[in-house]
Amino acid sequence: MSRLLLLALPVLALACAHRPNVTAGTAKPILLHRDLLQGMPTGPLQEVRVVTGVLQPGVTTGDHTHRFPLAVYVVEGEFTLEVGDANPVTLKAGEVAVEPPNVRVVGYNAGSTVTRIIDFYVSDPDTPFVDYVSDPDTPVVDPAQ
Repeated sequence: MSRLLLLALPVLALACAHRPNVTAGTAKPILLHRDLLQGMPTGPLQEVRVVTGVLQPGVTTGDHTHRFPLAVYVVEGEFTLEVGDANPVTLKAGEVAVEPPNVRVVGYNAGSTVTRIIDFYVSDPDTPFVDYVSDPDTPVVDPAQ
């Protein structure tokens, strides 16, 4: 037993030497957005996807829908969203919006610099991430999803 302890001590010392400094305090979460909504998946399993997007000036997402709510976070630049019949909303870096399920949406970069976004999407497993819309009555599913 004491031999095992002697062998384990150097490993333990090495592990402790690489432990981050935890004496600086505890990180506190900062709430960026909160929303009550309907349409979340209810099956026994859900798939979580985190998707990044880079939009050069003038680039659009195209008209589309999502089958479940999607949260979009703007990392850099500005991102304009048109959701259903509502007025366009322009988000700046650090801001969040939620796209409701089954509502026609288009997002675009109307600015003069690059826009970087992160989408957070929870769905039933293997659900397409996006359904592109060619006209209001004909959704076209992205085959890459």
